[in-house]
Amino acid sequence: MTFQEKRPTSVTVIAWIWMIVGGVTLLSGAWFAVLFYAFSDFGAVAVPTSGLFALVVVGQLGIAVLALVAGINFLKLKAWSRDALEGLTWLFLVLLLGFTGVQLVMWLPVMFAAGSTGVGALTGVFSLFLATAYGVPLVLMLRTLRSTNSDGRLGDNEGDFAATRAPGGTVQELR
Repeated sequence: MTFQEKRPTSVTVIAWIWMIVGGVTLLSGAWFAVLFYAFSDFGAVAVPTSGLFALVVVGQLGIAVLALVAGINFLKLKAWSRDALEGLTWLFLVLLLGFTGVQLVMWLPVMFAAGSTGVGALTGVFSLFLATAYGVPLVLMLRTLRSTNSDGRLGDNEGDFAATRAPGGTVQELR
C-alpha cells in the first residue's frame, strides 16, 4: 500500500503560510490592544487618535481570524477558503505597494537633498528590496491560487481539490 497525498503540495504550503501569518497577526493585534488600553489608563493616548487606533486593532484582529480560519479550511479543501485567501493575498499586496510608495515619497526629498549623506538613498533602496522580498512570494501565491489545471483543479496533478473554477470564474464543488 502506497501513501498518496490527498491535496496538492501548493495547497498545504499556502494554507500553512496563511495560518502562521494569521497567528502572528492575531498575537500582534492582541498585544497592541493590551498596550492601547494600558496606556489609555494613564492618559498617554491622545483622545482624537484613540478611536482610529481601536479601529485599526479591530481590523487587524478581524483579518488575523479570517487568515487563520481560511488557512485551516484551505487544508480541509473547502471551496470558499480559496477565494478568501486570494482576497487576503490581494489585500496584502496592495498594502505592501502602498507602504512602499509612502516610504519612497517620504524619502525622495532626503535622497536628492544637497549634502545628503546617503541615508535617504539607502532607505529608498531598502524599501524597494523589502517590497521585492515580500511582493514576489505574494505574487507567486496569487498566481497559484488563481491557476487551475486542464481538469480545473488547483496546482499540480496530485490528489483532488474540493473546488474548481468553472469557465465563468465561479467556484463549484468537485464531488
